[in-house]
Amino acid sequence: MTTTAARAGTRTASPPTRTHRPPRNRGNVLLGLAAWVVGIVFIVPVLWTLLTSFHSENAAATNPPSLGAPLTLAGYREFFGASTGASPWPPLLNSMTASVLSTVLVLALAIPAAYASRSARSRSGPTSCSSSCPPRCCRSWPACCRSTSSPSRSGCWTTSGC
Repeated sequence: MTTTAARAGTRTASPPTRTHRPPRNRGNVLLGLAAWVVGIVFIVPVLWTLLTSFHSENAAATNPPSLGAPLTLAGYREFFGASTGASPWPPLLNSMTASVLSTVLVLALAIPAAYASRSARSRSGPTSCSSSCPPRCCRSWPACCRSTSSPSRSGCWTTSGC
């Protein structure tokens, strides 16, 4: 919404203020660094396997492994039946069918169990400050119980149900 003064070029609102950004917590930096290390530890074997798959069978079997070995697609050509004519698709489809069916079975059992667990907790009445917090959260985890009300003298954010 503009006013006549704003249209005339005069300034009616104060300029936006810059919000103070709190300094980074050393714990957050260390947690981020640890997450990167764990991610790298998990991805390096996958990348190593992918790199090794492009080596010839003899170069891949050397100990210690040779990173400078020439890369080739011969292993993939052989897998897809270039020398024998055998099709890899029936075993691949069999594996894919087993994995999809097991995933569907797990979801078919887990979703109703999760719903029943959640429904049982909500029917038992208010046992915590928030519907997603475990019981006794105000005493154990005060940060879990934040709501629109103000903190009590003990520093725990409470609601009327706590």
